[in-house]
Amino acid sequence: MHRTRNPESGNASWVQIPPCPLPSPSRMLEHPIAALDFECSGHGRNGENVAVEIGLIILHPSGRIEVVADSLLSGASRITYHAWRTHGISIWQCRGKPRLEAFREKIKFAAQWPICVHAKGTEKKVLQEELGLGGFTFWDSLLLGRQRLRGTCPNFQLKTLAEHMGVTEKLKEVFPQGKWHRAAYDAAASAMIVKKLKETATEKEKTV
Repeated sequence: MHRTRNPESGNASWVQIPPCPLPSPSRMLEHPIAALDFECSGHGRNGENVAVEIGLIILHPSGRIEVVADSLLSGASRITYHAWRTHGISIWQCRGKPRLEAFREKIKFAAQWPICVHAKGTEKKVLQEELGLGGFTFWDSLLLGRQRLRGTCPNFQLKTLAEHMGVTEKLKEVFPQGKWHRAAYDAAASAMIVKKLKETATEKEKTV
């Protein structure tokens, strides 16, 4: 891990995460995989769109899900109505909660494994702009779903993919009160979908 200059902002405090060493395709699922999700404040009039909840989990080869971080976050000045309608998080709930910086080391620890996300744009942007972290190895359940399930899955929303891959029952066991568009629940769903897709992939597809 080393400090360099952020190619997008020129910020010299940018930290580049070294690529995680991936095992051979035949042994890929013998190792843990991480998954990360952020729920955000929505684009307000001031252009702010910051993380208001973090979910970070480790999916072990046995199928056990370890919750590393599951917390609301302070730092947003407001949450838009559209964002609130999506995830149900209000600005009042976030008051007094930890800031995202408090989870920096846990995120860096998880980067020793591939990190599953669903549509990596949000997670990549938050990591870069709020924490100055880049270079992660992402496994994107949205992209993998589009590659492997085109023509068989009605759409590639996280909930639809989870139902199609048969992981919703396990999700409900781990998160009895969980619901979609909450960070830890979505992160776990992404990891379980990726694992299922990797399990059914050819040796060539496992490297994607």
